[in-house]
Amino acid sequence: MAAATTVSALGLAALIALPGAHLAPGQSAKAAGEVVAGADGLHVDLEAHTDQERAEPGDRIRYTVRVRNSGTEALPDARVVQFLPSTMRYVSGTGGADVEEGRVTWSRSLDPGERTSMRVTGEVTGVRDGGEHPVTTVCARPGPEAVLVSCDAALHRVHGALPLVCVVTALAFAASVALCVGGLVRHRSTLDQQPGGPGAVSERESAPKPAPAPVREPAPVAVAEPAPRPAPEPERVPETVTGPVPVPGAGASRERVAELDGRT
Repeated sequence: MAAATTVSALGLAALIALPGAHLAPGQSAKAAGEVVAGADGLHVDLEAHTDQERAEPGDRIRYTVRVRNSGTEALPDARVVQFLPSTMRYVSGTGGADVEEGRVTWSRSLDPGERTSMRVTGEVTGVRDGGEHPVTTVCARPGPEAVLVSCDAALHRVHGALPLVCVVTALAFAASVALCVGGLVRHRSTLDQQPGGPGAVSERESAPKPAPAPVREPAPVAVAEPAPRPAPEPERVPETVTGPVPVPGAGASRERVAELDGRT
């Protein structure tokens, strides 16, 4: 993964502003004021590559330095200098380099329009005090007695390893949160399974309600017709009982009648 590459204006300004910081070893201030032919055409570019977006102590960063001479003058003894931060050590790089404490220097001959590149691998040794963004700067000078005329920088993000106490505390907190969440879920499921619980109520509410039965009109009530009254019986005329009618020609005498009447 390519690390963010940016020009650190503050760092480069401080590098140029320091007295003698941009002078070659043994160079005088008078010589530094001289103009070197081809200085305007010298350009340098720096790229950094890491396996992680944020490096940790022990991780390695691979740098690629590209230099080109876009001028019309040849530069037979151009110098390329890479300044490593105090929290990084030099591991390996392109051959022909002069490695010092926190500095790597190459000497190259550049014809007009020529390009060249160098590679450096550094290892992060710690986190810089006061910040987590170490800066690596590379500059070029057209000659050994010339000033630095072109610079570029790469900014990195480095974070230190967490103490064991912090790791254990974070794991314990995560475990307690997981237990609390699991208990709440189990309690909720128990309530849902109980009859009359929230789950049962919700199921009853969500169950489809039966459609109302159609209203039926009441059947007509048959009115019973009154039974026919019996016809009144004809009035009976009492018969007139008449006395015994004497049978004509009967030979009953009065004496016989009186005798019979006396028996009754």
